[in-house]
This record gives sequence, structure tokens and C-alpha cells, in this order.
Amino acid sequence: MNHTAFKTELGNSTPSTHPVEGHPTLFTIKLYHGGEFTNFRDRKYIDGKVNYVDMVDIDEFSIHDLDAIMRGLRNKRA
Repeated sequence: MNHTAFKTELGNSTPSTHPVEGHPTLFTIKLYHGGEFTNFRDRKYIDGKVNYVDMVDIDEFSIHDLDAIMRGLRNKRA
């Protein structure tokens, strides 16, 4: 799958809520990254960012695509 087809919103706190008509296999991924977990008691994820990746096709998506998306987020953040 060509990960450039994904729509990545950096710093966007609202995902796309408009389904693509005629494409029921497309979905949005919500990614938490760049933060850390607190200690085990009342464990929380803090100081992270949230990004959404729209127009991901469930039939073609793979872990390699997720790796490419995360690399892209790191590069844009730097």
C-alpha cells in the first residue's frame, strides 16, 4: 500500500467524521505518540501528542504502513 495516500493531520484533535461515500473499508486511526507512562499505580499516558490518519483502507493496511506513518510523524515533528 502506498502510505502517501493517507491523510495525516498533525496536531489535529478531531478526526475526519465524514465517511467516504462508496468506500466502506476506509477508516481513521487515532495515534498517541511522543509521551510516556506514569508509574504503575493509577498509570496514565502523559505529555504525548494525538494525530489522526484518515483514509486508511482496512483491506490493504499493514504494520509496514503503520511504521511508515510513524516515521513521517517523527520527521514532521523534528
